Amino acid sequence: SAFPLLWVLITSLKQRGEIFTETPDLWPNDPAFGRYADVLLDSGVGRALLNSLLVAGVSTVLGVAVAALAGYAVARFAFPLRRSFVVAILVTQMFPLVVLIIPLFIVMRRAGLLGSYAGLIAAYLAFTVPLAVWIMRGFIETIPVELEEAALVDGATRFGAMMRIVLP
Repeated sequence: SAFPLLWVLITSLKQRGEIFTETPDLWPNDPAFGRYADVLLDSGVGRALLNSLLVAGVSTVLGVAVAALAGYAVARFAFPLRRSFVVAILVTQMFPLVVLIIPLFIVMRRAGLLGSYAGLIAAYLAFTVPLAVWIMRGFIETIPVELEEAALVDGATRFGAMMRIVLP
């Protein structure tokens, strides 16, 4: 399964003449590393890669933080309409994402977030947080409450017990 990726890597190091031969060589005769610099610096791919890493990183950190807190609250606390909240989370996963694009666009335009990192991160969070909350809720429900109670008896706060016992 890794051979196609290896072949792409090896081919990217070959000169143009070596790529289009009838009998392909397994290793390039004269590896050309300069094309990586050309692609990353001159074509804008490097900036796009940095943008992707920034948006994905921030979205992941915020999504996990929000999902952990919401999943913990849903799993451990009794509050009014808790069952309705859980059903609403599940129902949001049943909508095709294409249905949500136009309303999300209208909200982003009114909020002035079109074409910004914040808008893109908010869009990713809108699509991923419900599923992450559902997964975190299921995970947290499998952890015995007695472990948290023991931490509370030992002097931990509810948040401390969640951070030190439940999430790890």
